[in-house]
Amino acid sequence: MGAVVEFVDGGQVASRPVSVRVDTRMTAAITTPTNGIAFPVPGTLVITVGVTNVDAPVVKVEFLRDGTERFGTLTNPPYVWRLAVGAGPQNLSARVTDALGGVRVTETVRVTAYNPSTPQTTQWRGGTNAWSLPLAWSVGVPRAQDRGIIDSNGWALVGIGGGVVSNLVVGSGSSGRLTVDAATLRVGKSMLLGEGATGAGELEVRGEGTVTAASLNVGGNGVGKVVQRDGSVTANELLIAANAGSQGSYTLLGGVLVTKGLSVWGAPGANGFVQSGGTNRVDGFLIVGPRSPRTGSYRMEGGLLSATGLRVSSGRSEEAVFELAGGTVAVSGVVQVGLEGQGRLGVRSGTMTLGSLAMGSAGVLDVQVGGDVPGLLVSGTATLRGRLVVRLPVGIVADPTREIPVLRYGAVSADLAAVELPVGRNGVAWTLDFRATEAVLVPRPAALEVVASPVDAGPDPGVFTRLVRISNPGREPLRGVRIYVPGLPEWVELLNRTSEEGGVPFAEYPQPIPPGTRVELTLQFLSKAPGRPVGATAVVTVEDATPASPARPPLLLRDPTVQSDGSLSLRFDPESNRRYAIEYSQDLTRWERVPQVLVGTGGSVQWTDSGPPKTSTPPGAQAVRYYRVLPVPGSSGGSSD
Repeated sequence: MGAVVEFVDGGQVASRPVSVRVDTRMTAAITTPTNGIAFPVPGTLVITVGVTNVDAPVVKVEFLRDGTERFGTLTNPPYVWRLAVGAGPQNLSARVTDALGGVRVTETVRVTAYNPSTPQTTQWRGGTNAWSLPLAWSVGVPRAQDRGIIDSNGWALVGIGGGVVSNLVVGSGSSGRLTVDAATLRVGKSMLLGEGATGAGELEVRGEGTVTAASLNVGGNGVGKVVQRDGSVTANELLIAANAGSQGSYTLLGGVLVTKGLSVWGAPGANGFVQSGGTNRVDGFLIVGPRSPRTGSYRMEGGLLSATGLRVSSGRSEEAVFELAGGTVAVSGVVQVGLEGQGRLGVRSGTMTLGSLAMGSAGVLDVQVGGDVPGLLVSGTATLRGRLVVRLPVGIVADPTREIPVLRYGAVSADLAAVELPVGRNGVAWTLDFRATEAVLVPRPAALEVVASPVDAGPDPGVFTRLVRISNPGREPLRGVRIYVPGLPEWVELLNRTSEEGGVPFAEYPQPIPPGTRVELTLQFLSKAPGRPVGATAVVTVEDATPASPARPPLLLRDPTVQSDGSLSLRFDPESNRRYAIEYSQDLTRWERVPQVLVGTGGSVQWTDSGPPKTSTPPGAQAVRYYRVLPVPGSSGGSSD
């Protein structure tokens, strides 16, 4: 803009041009549609522009798409344009010009047009909002055929009115959270919590909320978490931490969970299944640690679990674990433990009833007992391999008169590789007795161990003895004792041994020892080499009155006497009406038996070796002759000369 001055003589002077900007007090905005709405197609989208201007009249309104594409112009009010759109996003704006040249461009309104008959993917926009709010979703609230994604640290709240969706992902590449509170959410196909490796999804059900899904995957390739406080969750299939590297956990505090199959791959800690209340009904198999490389953990602290079958087995060196620490478990079919990999079934508290039990060589049955009724009840057959661990609660006082049930069953087949029993207390040691319908922890008098001084051989080879005194300071009779002699070198033999266990020889005294009494038992040794100390100790262990082995130890020979005619007399004390054979040897290796068999009369017996026909040569014909008296089967016959 410039100015020109004219003088009276006709002269003119022009000013230097000056730029002038005409400001306008005009306002303009798109009043319909609302920003963020989803619009069904085919259809007509009505776009309305509202304008106010106090400076000059409006000369035109231009309708724009994506900021540059003009699809309509109006010069007179009302400024309403009807637009036929196809499916997809629409970024709408308007440019308004007045008579003075003033221009205003409206804010952009974003609208998503969709085909109602075509499934859409609608994504949560972030923040915390109600599921039913259309603006919270990129393409509107999910319909029954749509796929929904809750991500970008968003939190969707399903309340009054509920929700439907075909497939739902919570936590795709970042975190997402979904709460169902006193409402119903129906997922036609699958719900996935923690889809990607960086995704983390959480589902919370509370206030009598209801969730149904064909499949519920907790921890796809990321982290998934379910906390069910109340209400109900129903799924044909429930998977927890199914993929390598994923993490998944399900915490059942209350309400009802119903599935046709539940697989727990997740290991203890942040993974696995924890039930402290409510009801978990599995109309099929509950599988803990289904396959490598996952392990699996199910810990039950309360509530009710019912299943058709239960399998606890890991494909790794770590154990898959099912532990009952409270509540009730009812499995109508078989429970398999450690059949295909490491598996542990622990019963600490509560009650577990099974149709049958099959424990493989890689299985561990870990049972805590103490009540009058065992926590593990098997109506059918219990097949036990692997390892059995029996525990008593801390602080329990062992009662030597009370047997404790461990396991009840209809029938049993036990071939255990190892059995671990509680440590004896209060003068009680425990043994495990498999009976017709139950396994019982049976108290025995605690083991009495007596370590004798070293047993030293004499300077010459031959027979020597060691006296062991055993007293019973208790109030009940000792049912018998077994004397173990570990540490014997190879050149020393326990002559009056009954048998051996684990390479350690022992002698048994199968007679009761009344309270307050003492018995003296003599161990008879044979040294095959001169001048070597034996250094062995005797360990005395209380045993049942019935000997572990039917074999009888050799009798102790005493009072050897050489007669004037060169014969040798020996004295021993056989049991009444029991038959004995006498053997002799020159080198302790080759033994010959005397033809006559002696029968005990209950008193002391003297036997004389005068040579043939009892022995092949007179005793004086050899520099050294060894003798031993052995019990033989039978109760009568023979001679006693």
